[in-house]
This record gives sequence, structure tokens and C-alpha cells, in this order.
Amino acid sequence: MNPAISVIVTTYERPDALAAVLRGLGDQTDDDFEVVVADDGSGDSTRRVIHDADTAGPLAGRVTHAWQPDDGFRAARARNLAASRARGDILVMLDGDCIPRPGFIHAQRRCRPGVALRGSRCLLDATATERVLTDGVPVEAMGVMAWLGRRLAGRVNRLPQLAGTPIAALGRRLSWRTFRTCNAAVHRRDFTAVDGFDHAFRGWGYEDSDLAIRLGAAGVCIRGAAPAATVVHLWHPEADRTLEGENRTRLDEVRTSGRTRAVEGLSSLDAASDP
Repeated sequence: MNPAISVIVTTYERPDALAAVLRGLGDQTDDDFEVVVADDGSGDSTRRVIHDADTAGPLAGRVTHAWQPDDGFRAARARNLAASRARGDILVMLDGDCIPRPGFIHAQRRCRPGVALRGSRCLLDATATERVLTDGVPVEAMGVMAWLGRRLAGRVNRLPQLAGTPIAALGRRLSWRTFRTCNAAVHRRDFTAVDGFDHAFRGWGYEDSDLAIRLGAAGVCIRGAAPAATVVHLWHPEADRTLEGENRTRLDEVRTSGRTRAVEGLSSLDAASDP
């Protein structure tokens, strides 16, 4: 049987962070899911991390490696490539530096046709991130008191237990501006209807906003995910934003056009061209 959920984990040359994310996915209370790693051209170290996760441990037999050649920042295409190989009805987007806590998968089951979910994140500082990656500190399993100590020390911007959308507000419609594919879920039917991400977005910026706008134009409502879906975001230097202006221009065009389908999206993939 196909899994109910496919978690698409985007990565590029950060195998230590990816290993921590896969560890968090292996510690879920709900295990009816698969993992498809959307690899934007990483080398052998990343390949080994994925191989190890798929051959031993709680994720064994449930991890697929969707790799494309390194040709610059092409996260939109990498996610589409992973989605084309995913089998679940719910596509959960997760960045390869965002560690899920044990209730993450269960919280994403609220996603359904016509409703996409936006999850929250807590930001670790550089020191706390180093401890996770070097010492293997299992932040995904930490309790409230441990998190409180890190919050008081300034190592995290907020407590994950208090982040996310409050239960009383879970039904509220959110703006496309809140949608970030470091932690989001969309039903396959809706993702396919808008032709997925747009490959025209290269470099940092706005490919997730573009998807959210087109989903909204197609009648999909964005709602907040429950607090259990909040992830722990590892620190990293700011990405190169050289192409941000060009991507912003593309975003402005889709906002005014009312267009729902990507210019160059999921349907444009040539699977035979990718290993």
C-alpha cells in the first residue's frame, strides 16, 4: 500500500543537518509516511546519509533519493522532481535543516483537498546548532523545561510548544505571505492542479510565495498547522540573494495575473534526464 504522506526534504551539501532531520523523522508517533529527499546536486557525503537511513533504523525502506545535477540554486525544480517520485496523497515540504518533533507527521494529516497547511519554526542560534550537529543533542525530543533553559539563555527565539497555530485559531484562513515551504503541506490533487513549483524561480526567494498565490487563485485555503507541527530550524549563514529582485518581479506578475499554473512546472520534468 502507498503511504498516506510523503515528506519532501530539500537539501544541498549539508549532510550533518540532513542526518539530524532524518533522525527526527525516524522518531515520529505516526509512521504512515515515506521520505523523498529533494537533493539539489549534493555529493557523496549526502548520498551516504540517505543510504544509511534507508537501509537501517526506523526509516529503513522508506527513503528515496531524488537527485538533480548541481546547476545553481534550483530548489523549485528539486521539489518537483521529488514530488514526481512521491507516492503519498499529502505532500509535506520540509527543509533539510528543519528538525521535526515527534507529533509532526500526525499534525500534517489535517491537510486535505482544498486546504494547505503552514507550519511554524523555532530558530536555534549558532551555538545551539553546533551542539546539535557535533554532539548529537536530540532537540526534537526535549521537554518544556529543557527548552525553557535554552530560551532564557537566548539560544532559541521561542519555545516550540508555544509556537504554531493555537487550537482555537486552527480554522482561520491565512495570507499567502505566511506560507513557507521549509514547513508546509499541500494535497497532491491541489499541487498537481497548479503544476507544482515554477522552475523559473532560481536562486533564493519567493518560489514558495508563488506556489501559495497560485494555490489561492485555484481555490485552496491556507490554514495554520497545529503546534505539534512546529520544527526546530538550525542556524545557517544567510543565503546568496543575488536573484531576489528577478524573483520578486516574477512574483508580482503572478499576483496580478490570477494565473494558477506554473510557467515551467511539474509537467515539464523529463524524468529520463535525471539519474
